[in-house]
Amino acid sequence: MMKFSVKQVFMIFAVFIAVFAVLRGVQWIYLRSAIRSPLMQSISRINGVRQVQVSPQGIVTVSLSKDANLMTTYEAIDNTSTQITGHNPRQIIIRDHASPTMNAMVNTLRLIIAQGEATGQYVAMNKSIQTLAKDHHMTATVELGNHHIFVSLQSQNHWLDQVMPLRLGGGGA
Repeated sequence: MMKFSVKQVFMIFAVFIAVFAVLRGVQWIYLRSAIRSPLMQSISRINGVRQVQVSPQGIVTVSLSKDANLMTTYEAIDNTSTQITGHNPRQIIIRDHASPTMNAMVNTLRLIIAQGEATGQYVAMNKSIQTLAKDHHMTATVELGNHHIFVSLQSQNHWLDQVMPLRLGGGGA
């Protein structure tokens, strides 16, 4: 049976910590240079993207210009991220420049969309959103993608972009 001295155990522990630190450093450099930087550069070149950040966890946060088409830009970000990383982004967060009135309308928008999905009445949903926006002196754009509903509200210097999962026929949780 082998006996280890305190000095030997300490040395083994120190070597383990050093190797672990080196491996984490190499991983950090690889993720930064081979994935995050190219991803940020590619997303920043997408029309309508003003600013982009990618967290170490793979969360993509973007600021869009006021005139950006939400659906086209969102899908381009999703596709670019998938091409570079090999998988869908963990989450895409759209930073908007909403007014307090727009922020207050988000729950009403979600209710209208949930009702439209549950009944399958997407035209009526769009009309309700357009009426809501008009009543608050805003313009609204509603688009249906393959997997999401895209709603943009705009007023003078403010805009709100909402991307919600599409649940055809009210399915899903």
